[in-house]
Amino acid sequence: MKRKILLVEDEAIVRDAYVSVFKDIEQSGTYTFSIHQCSSCQEAFYVLKEQKQVFDLVFLDVRIPPDPHNGWTSGIDIGRYIRENNTKTQILMISSVVNQDVYQEVLNDVYPELYLLKYELTTAVLKETVEKILHKDFVLKTNEKNHYGLNTDILELLDIDIIDLKLLNELSLGATTKELEKIIHVSKRTIEYRKKALKEKLDVSNGSTRDLIVKAKELKLIS
Repeated sequence: MKRKILLVEDEAIVRDAYVSVFKDIEQSGTYTFSIHQCSSCQEAFYVLKEQKQVFDLVFLDVRIPPDPHNGWTSGIDIGRYIRENNTKTQILMISSVVNQDVYQEVLNDVYPELYLLKYELTTAVLKETVEKILHKDFVLKTNEKNHYGLNTDILELLDIDIIDLKLLNELSLGATTKELEKIIHVSKRTIEYRKKALKEKLDVSNGSTRDLIVKAKELKLIS
């Protein structure tokens, strides 16, 4: 099965890492990929608006060189255009900045399949993420049931993604931070950031990890 991929990222070394992951996945024989690369809003504008190309999956960096002439100033503008014109395209937003305002804007305007921070990306995380998206084994922003058996209305309302769910589940099983780094393939800093954000979303900001788990179970986010 051939999938058309667009990588919008201004750092060549990062684009190369993405390409390597897709080549690795191709080795399984299940998928082949046609990969297009853009390093700026201007290049993305040309491919998407002028050539009117449509992609199955788009990797979008939030901060990339703008194209003031055409009004696109970030990956968020590109994401908005894709959502408005190609509803079946799956979007993976990637940011190098831990900023709640940016995060909220991305979720409100682009509602990507996943939103990840650059510093939490490893080859293992990228490969697992792409495979989940290709197999549709991730949290969709729809009213349907996802693979966890959850109604995604609550997930969309709370802005909870698949990594958050995995983190909550492993915490409920008693995993330590050191174990979580290996299980979820993210850094200690990312784990702490996501735990803090989850406590705020679940309204237990001043609570313990146990309080977080109890609230997650009450909302049936985990069993």
